[in-house]
Amino acid sequence: TRLDLSGWLTVSPVTMEPSIASSFSQKWGEYLALNRTFMGVAGAQDDGTYHAFASFSYDAMWLAVIAASRAKSATAGPEVTTYTELLGRSVIGTSGRLQLAPNGDRSAGSVRYAISNYNVNQETGVLQVSDIGTWDSNNGFLWSREPVWPGPVQGWESMPRGISLCDPGYAFSATVLECAPCPPGTQGSGLKCTPCSKGTIAPV
Repeated sequence: TRLDLSGWLTVSPVTMEPSIASSFSQKWGEYLALNRTFMGVAGAQDDGTYHAFASFSYDAMWLAVIAASRAKSATAGPEVTTYTELLGRSVIGTSGRLQLAPNGDRSAGSVRYAISNYNVNQETGVLQVSDIGTWDSNNGFLWSREPVWPGPVQGWESMPRGISLCDPGYAFSATVLECAPCPPGTQGSGLKCTPCSKGTIAPV
C-alpha cells in the first residue's frame, strides 16, 4: 500500500527555481489568455497548468536562440557556429544555470536535486511528502531538516537498519529499529507482519 512508503527518501530534479515560479506561472497565464485554442480545439490549454519540466524546455529554447543569434552576428568569425555557441554558453534560466556538456547533455553541475521524505501524518493518517534538502555538485547536500522514519522517529542517528532486507518471517520493528520475528499466526513481508491466509500457518 501507499503507507508502506513511509520513511522512504526520493530524489528528483529541481525543475524550477522557487524565486521565479510565481512569475513564470503569471506569464504562462498571460500566454493562455492570448491563445485560447490548441490544434484547433478551443480551451484545450485553458486549465492554467503546465508540465513540471516546462522550464527545461523553455530554457533550452532560449539557449538555442541565443546561440543562433551569436553565430549569425556580424562580428562572429567563421569558427563560430550555433553548435560551438551551444556548448560554450552558460545562462541563468527558469530552471537554474544551464550549461551543456561536450556530449550535448545538460551539465551535471547545472542541475540541482531535491531530496523528499515520505511519512504518515500522525493526525490524519495520510501519507505526505516534504522536501528535506537539496544536492548539487557544487554545494553537496544542504539539509533543511532531518528525515522522519517509520515509528515515527526522526534523525540520521535513528535511521532504520535492514528495513527492506528482512528475512522471511521477519519485519521491520519501529521499537528496536531493525528486523524482528513476526508473532505466531502472521507472516513477514520484510516491511510488516500480516495475518496468515485461512488454511495456512507460519512455522514457529
